[in-house]
Amino acid sequence: MMDNKRAQDFSGLPEPYHILAMSQHAKYGAVEYFHSGLFDDGDSLAKLPEARQRMFAHIISSLPAAGRILVAGKITNQMADALQKRGLNVTAASHSEKWFTILDDAYSGFEKLQFYEYSDIKGEYDIILVMEHACSFHYITFFNTCHDLLTDKGMLLVLDSFALCRTLLDKKDTLPLWEIVLSQAERCGFKLIGMEDLTENVKQTPLSYMDTLKEYYNTSGSVETDVAETTINALAEMAEKYADRSYGYLFAKFQKDESPRWKPVLTGRQDSDRIRRLFEEVFAPNKMSDSLWEWKYGAGRGTGVAAWTEGEMVAHYGGMERRISYFGRTESAVQIADVMVSDKERGVLTRKGAFFVAASTFPECFVGYGARFLIGFGFPNRRAMLVAERMKLYGEVDRMKGVRWQAGGQRPRLTTGIKEIEDAPLKWESVINSLWSKMSEELTDAIVGIRDWEYIRHRYLIHPEHDYHVLLVHSRMTGAGRGLFVLRHHEHESNLLDIVAPMSEIPFIIGEAKRVCALRGTPSLFTWITETFAEKFLCHDSEITDIDVRIPTSIWTPGPDKKELKDKWWLMSGDTDFL
Repeated sequence: MMDNKRAQDFSGLPEPYHILAMSQHAKYGAVEYFHSGLFDDGDSLAKLPEARQRMFAHIISSLPAAGRILVAGKITNQMADALQKRGLNVTAASHSEKWFTILDDAYSGFEKLQFYEYSDIKGEYDIILVMEHACSFHYITFFNTCHDLLTDKGMLLVLDSFALCRTLLDKKDTLPLWEIVLSQAERCGFKLIGMEDLTENVKQTPLSYMDTLKEYYNTSGSVETDVAETTINALAEMAEKYADRSYGYLFAKFQKDESPRWKPVLTGRQDSDRIRRLFEEVFAPNKMSDSLWEWKYGAGRGTGVAAWTEGEMVAHYGGMERRISYFGRTESAVQIADVMVSDKERGVLTRKGAFFVAASTFPECFVGYGARFLIGFGFPNRRAMLVAERMKLYGEVDRMKGVRWQAGGQRPRLTTGIKEIEDAPLKWESVINSLWSKMSEELTDAIVGIRDWEYIRHRYLIHPEHDYHVLLVHSRMTGAGRGLFVLRHHEHESNLLDIVAPMSEIPFIIGEAKRVCALRGTPSLFTWITETFAEKFLCHDSEITDIDVRIPTSIWTPGPDKKELKDKWWLMSGDTDFL
């Protein structure tokens, strides 16, 4: 118990548990158990201590009477003591060192470890009990870790809140979706052997916490106002979601099964060398430099999922964050990139193969309502699109068209000039942002990647390998920008990668791009544009062709229906990561 703790002693707990502990201690004189209570019918909100003890007893009764147990979550000394008396050898684990700092006395006599400090520990535990803890990490990583830690046929018990459905109103990184958790458990080598839905008996808990915190907030001058108000709002939202069954409080029991043939793993900096080696194998003779990996995925810009077998990465499915204007409001999308399968595994392009393991796990972790990214998109060819459609991963929402012009028009303009933009934000940031603002105002009925200074700089000006020319067309009289375009020159033609301008200026900007090509001696100019907006580029004797590139949207997880996205994307050559 923590009944000898003064209120200020709880300041080391992670936010917002420090103020929850303060309010609980002020009302009940002790903080015995941080988890939800198991209320009986007719219990008042003030019965939270009894309800928590009832939940505590229910958990203890579900456990074997002997063995090594790893408990992850907000365990107190009371629970650890009871587990030990039951005959269990207890190791306490947390994702936050702050729990150990504030509860050092409580954990005396028990082993304490951070929950992912187990790289050299295999098959040590008979039971893993996780209580209201796993939402702090992706379940795919959690299941992989637990599979390594458990003995053969070991038990994994998870007591936590889960989303039972998701809608557009769900905030980013909300609770994990239960149906996805089940799918990932099986993919990582677990089978569900029992599940209790405790929602009806738990739904009063957030209301009880909320009442106690309000009371403490109104009577104490020491509580942080912002944290308290945010916590009260979060508790109210949780109570509402329990009531309408958007959330459920579940006690799930899994048993360790055979190790999967392909293990899905979230990738990071530590995997960059392996990713680059796989890239070289799949796309030879092309290579991915370390600087290119960093440009794509570094500093949290991207993420990925790999499938591993026998210690070797055999498939990879990557994605880079892209801020978008989604029908006029700012959202986050993910641009799929570096989809690759080792030659050794390419024959298994089924829903049981390495590609499917990586390609289905990625949206489960990152895409859809309540996830980090609202939608995903990419640029697969027709064959790749058909494979993903058969697996029910993608739905087609548009196609890319190629447009080509002959270079021409070398005479300078009397009223306009062209300046090349360099990496100088004080000089160019406001100019580019102004052009993007004008362009985006005309595309509020569409989906378009944000093309402000931040994007233009990262995509073109500091690219580690390619040489791009970012050119501003401006008025000679006023200096005001009329439009921006980006070129990448090749030997026999130039690629018009991007335009940032009002729609009415597009023909004029294309004309200026043709003129630059003529002055350089490049015979032709080409671009990619989504079929939906291709007509805006049909000027100056253009030639349009089908380039066999599709635009998909992810349909594996709950998210916007593909009908909402059909024929709505504005995408050009520069929206790829490879041109």
